[in-house]
Amino acid sequence: NWGIVGEQTPYVTGAFAQGLTEVDGGGTGLVQQTHRITQTNRAVSGIVQYPFSRAHRVELSGGVRRISFDQDIETQIFSLNTGQLLDEFTDELPRPDAVNLGETSAALVYDSSLFGVTSPILGQRYRFEYTQVAGTLTYSGVLADFRRYFMPARPFTIALRGLHYGRYGRNSEDGRLSPLYIGFPGLVRGYEVTSFDADECGLATVSGCQAFDQTIG
Repeated sequence: NWGIVGEQTPYVTGAFAQGLTEVDGGGTGLVQQTHRITQTNRAVSGIVQYPFSRAHRVELSGGVRRISFDQDIETQIFSLNTGQLLDEFTDELPRPDAVNLGETSAALVYDSSLFGVTSPILGQRYRFEYTQVAGTLTYSGVLADFRRYFMPARPFTIALRGLHYGRYGRNSEDGRLSPLYIGFPGLVRGYEVTSFDADECGLATVSGCQAFDQTIG
């Protein structure tokens, strides 16, 4: 099997802060700030799959990718007395230049799972993949994802999963790459940026939030 893939995927990360400020006309207002960093991935690639059986195959792919960036700070000011929104504005921040990359990957894939109404109920799935990236940045990616499904008694299924995803090499921790965030739906369903409130951040600044940072590694 073969195919061509086109992609445009935005990744949004951010941080929160809050504090007090003097407002026009006198009095004190509550300031809440959201720092949003948007990384947009656009790519075109080709993929070839060779099946060894109905469940087992090898995949090879190659293509080009462009990563662009945007970031801003959204500020909201509320009245401490009434809670009314007094002012709201957004400031654009400097952004790094776009990144241009060439990518190749190879993967061994197995899938003997049986699906129920919403998800697998029996069998197993795994994907072991190596990716090499070169261009503006150079790094390697490794993915190992193994899942097993047991049905000890109908209609109950126990699902087990082991996952490793990492970037390695000279530019693997470059600040222009999106942080590895456990809440991305493609990894594990979890927290989006809007899942956090400023009061969860503790002693936060506009560049960090303790609660959110715990989900990045």
